[in-house]
Amino acid sequence: MRGQRSPLLLMPVFLLLASCTSAPSPPTSTSETIKLSDSISAAAALAATCSGCHGPGSSGSAIAKLDGYTSEQIYTGFQRYRLDSNGATAMHRMARGYSADQVQLIADYLGQP
Repeated sequence: MRGQRSPLLLMPVFLLLASCTSAPSPPTSTSETIKLSDSISAAAALAATCSGCHGPGSSGSAIAKLDGYTSEQIYTGFQRYRLDSNGATAMHRMARGYSADQVQLIADYLGQP
């Protein structure tokens, strides 16, 4: 066994590496979301996921750009996706992962006054 290390001796190293590389679990409630960070609002953190598809690069595509919509319009549209039990698009699936309170935070953050 000379020159070989026991797997048990390496366990602390593996545990340390695993804890450094694992992604944090997503918040499960609005109160957990609010505790995400002092430097970023809960609404901004939630709305950041929307920018991948609905950001500036969405111009000219089938995906709606959210600029110019009111918070009420965004909330209503989002709720339609969230509550449509037969919808099978990516938006339907993503929308079902948010609570009504989280949808309201997103809509208020992204919507025009």
